[in-house]
Amino acid sequence: LQEMRITLEEQLKKEAAAKVVVEQLMFEEKNKAQRLQTELDV
Repeated sequence: LQEMRITLEEQLKKEAAAKVVVEQLMFEEKNKAQRLQTELDV
């Protein structure tokens, strides 16, 4: 049971880290899109 709990915690940590990475990528994509939009507007 202890081992299972540890694996679950590991899994949660990995998922949390992956979520952070995805959010960062989305943020960068949004910034890129905004920069492109600004360049097009000029």
